[in-house]
Amino acid sequence: DSVIAARYEELRGKLPYHTVTRILTEIVYSLNGTTLRPSGGIYWLPAEKLERFEMACHAVEAASRDRKSKVFVLRTLLDQSSLAAVRDALTAEIAREAKTIDEKLHDTTTGHHAKATAKRHAQSLREKLTRYEADLGLTLADLRQQLDEATGRVAVATLIESAASLSESLQPA
Repeated sequence: DSVIAARYEELRGKLPYHTVTRILTEIVYSLNGTTLRPSGGIYWLPAEKLERFEMACHAVEAASRDRKSKVFVLRTLLDQSSLAAVRDALTAEIAREAKTIDEKLHDTTTGHHAKATAKRHAQSLREKLTRYEADLGLTLADLRQQLDEATGRVAVATLIESAASLSESLQPA
């Protein structure tokens, strides 16, 4: 037990920075934020989500054994330049996620559960677009169209799978 505990303590504070960045990026996405740099590290979040993000940041800092991990939360004014940065980041996010959805649908090994998950994810992204349009006063019709195309593929794939399943169930034994 003491060997395991000692090894745990040794490794506890040694998460590579890219792993911490990936974790923070996933937290940002779960809070309806977006990353302003493809590699993470700079994020935009809706104001009402900042408190929850700060809680996650404190947890990251507390988990750092030697307290070297620091996460800073800076509040900025939303001007034309920052709006453009958020829009560009959201454009990259939607393009990446729509591509992932499309790839799942064209993969012959993708099962019904994965397709349903992709459909829910597309709906979540659509809701995010709606919130960003309302909160930031942006028009994101091009992004909505890109997402709708990916979602349309999800719907078609679901219909094809349902029809195949129904056809199999109607076959005589």
